[in-house]
Amino acid sequence: MLTSLHKEGYAFNTLDGIHSTGRMVFNKAVEFNIIKNSPCEFAKIPRKVETVEEVENNNGDIKFMQKPELIRFLAAAKEKGIDRDFPMFLTLAYSGLRVGELIALKWTNINMARATLRVTNTYYNPSNRTKEYQLLTPKTKESIRTIKMDGIKKIQRAPKGTH
Repeated sequence: MLTSLHKEGYAFNTLDGIHSTGRMVFNKAVEFNIIKNSPCEFAKIPRKVETVEEVENNNGDIKFMQKPELIRFLAAAKEKGIDRDFPMFLTLAYSGLRVGELIALKWTNINMARATLRVTNTYYNPSNRTKEYQLLTPKTKESIRTIKMDGIKKIQRAPKGTH
């Protein structure tokens, strides 16, 4: 089933979600002695393998929001978002942090006086279970870095009507 959905063009994350859900359902069925073995036990999620031509033709355009789009998005996060949406999206937008790096930040990584963030960890949770995560070092030495966060105070205090 995963292979056929992959051939239909479904994204890896979608397939991973389907696989995780199926695994939970079938594991419960095994636990309740409804079936003997989970059909998901040895299932592999297919990944798209790019051809040499696809790699060479990829122009490497980075997708990002234009300034007016970002301002609208952050205003919506501030006005209509839940809990900590605004500070998280604001930090992501102006730091270049990856989501896993943001989640792994500790107060000791933040220097308010110097307006810097020190990236030393990343959040890893392949099972997507709240209590089964790991804090790992970033994949490369270059990912361990200090980021200057100038300009955030100006954005947070922007006058009404500029959003």
